Amino acid sequence: MADITILVVDDESRMRKLIKDFLKVKGYHILEAGDGEEALQVFEENKNEINLILL
Repeated sequence: MADITILVVDDESRMRKLIKDFLKVKGYHILEAGDGEEALQVFEENKNEINLILL
């Protein structure tokens, strides 16, 4: 699953960490953002790699 990249977006850092840690154990590559503006920036920088966005 290492070739699947997920962008996790949540304004609660504890929730983001929980989701990120769970998905990393499953073998996914994780990107994260704390708000919509940051999510857009991360998406623009990685749009060719991101397979799924979790909001």
